[in-house]
Amino acid sequence: MKQKLLVLFAILLVGIGANAQKAVLPDTVSGKIHCVPDEKPSYPGGSGLLFKYLSTQIRYPSDAVKNKIEGRVIVTFFVEKDGSVDDVAVLKSVCPSLDKEAVRVVKNMAKWNPGKHKGVPVRVKYTLPISFRLPR
Repeated sequence: MKQKLLVLFAILLVGIGANAQKAVLPDTVSGKIHCVPDEKPSYPGGSGLLFKYLSTQIRYPSDAVKNKIEGRVIVTFFVEKDGSVDDVAVLKSVCPSLDKEAVRVVKNMAKWNPGKHKGVPVRVKYTLPISFRLPR
């Protein structure tokens, strides 16, 4: 129960980095660079289902609980043309165990709705901050 409360509390503090999107990488077929896609990628069902996914999947690492480690891990990844998540990396680290957990959960996400430029799916870099906070 305590673990579920920790996870729920951590998830409630997760920020969606929708406004902090990076430019699209060059398309590997056409070589064109799209600064901003017409449609940004989105999690299937929207941010509510993303929160639900995170709340059921994130497990606060026991060493971080024991050492009272909190913070915000910023993860970047690419939403590919087919909606798959690829090239997951930690942009801002808190500690190895929190970083590892954030990366694990992002790598296991379902396919997203891809970003589009002029109606064509494009590869988009996405930034997702995940906050880890212990209950007070």
